[in-house]
Amino acid sequence: LFEALSMFILDECDQLLSGQAEVLQTLLGYLPHAQRQTLLLSATIPDEVRHLSSRVCRPGYRLIDCVGQGAPTQDAVEQLFAVCPPLFLFTALKNAIDQEIQANP
Repeated sequence: LFEALSMFILDECDQLLSGQAEVLQTLLGYLPHAQRQTLLLSATIPDEVRHLSSRVCRPGYRLIDCVGQGAPTQDAVEQLFAVCPPLFLFTALKNAIDQEIQANP
């Protein structure tokens, strides 16, 4: 079912881990690993998220902390939103990520 999966994005992974860790671990066991790009997004980075990162990301993955210690996320990170039809949601998300990568390599 997931053989062709090339990108796995998990938003609010800290929240998912707090209530659905077992289900999430089972799901991750079915995902291909070799050519998959993985993005784990979280406002906080508890130990559970660090452990998940080491399990689902390839060796040498980067952990990017946009906030650092002491600053609330909403004060330290530029936030924006976009409205788009559900049909174009994944394309819009991919384009936003690509633009951010190009702007901040």
